[in-house]
Amino acid sequence: MSSKILIILLSVILLSCNGQKQYPEQSQVDSNKVEKVQKHEKSADTIRLSNDIDSVEVYCSFFAKYTAFTLSLSKTHFNGDFVYGDKEKFVINSLDKRNRFVNYINQFYIEKEKIIFSKKKTGYITSNHYPEIIVKLFKKGDVVLEQENRIGSETHKVEYNPKFIEFYEFLEELVSE
Repeated sequence: MSSKILIILLSVILLSCNGQKQYPEQSQVDSNKVEKVQKHEKSADTIRLSNDIDSVEVYCSFFAKYTAFTLSLSKTHFNGDFVYGDKEKFVINSLDKRNRFVNYINQFYIEKEKIIFSKKKTGYITSNHYPEIIVKLFKKGDVVLEQENRIGSETHKVEYNPKFIEFYEFLEELVSE
């Protein structure tokens, strides 16, 4: 009887040792994760301007916030400069924000998605300093487009593309950080 118990115990021990999965050490797993994340970050694509546009300048004037600034984007930089006051130039290093900016420029100023959905005369005049966005697109150093958009109207009720309002809010966000 004792030999049967001994055989059963040995069988259980052998099966339990062979059935265990081998896990790498935690530090090896962590280093593999870090390496994969770094490879992913390096491979993140930079979105380019459409139609061989080299660079963009965007002038924004938000009078309600007493802010006016210019954003400049090319293949080598994405930065801004405040027009008034003693604020310094600023550089935008976020690839996500750069790509988002390029998407909006491509969408509204190169691919020409509608900015204004409807415009109806109100019959009265509302005087105000409406925010203004002026976009200049450059190709080989020459201005190929200069377009002004005002957010609001003194004589019309305007329905804007919600994505364009997102762009406007994004511009505000860029300079308020």
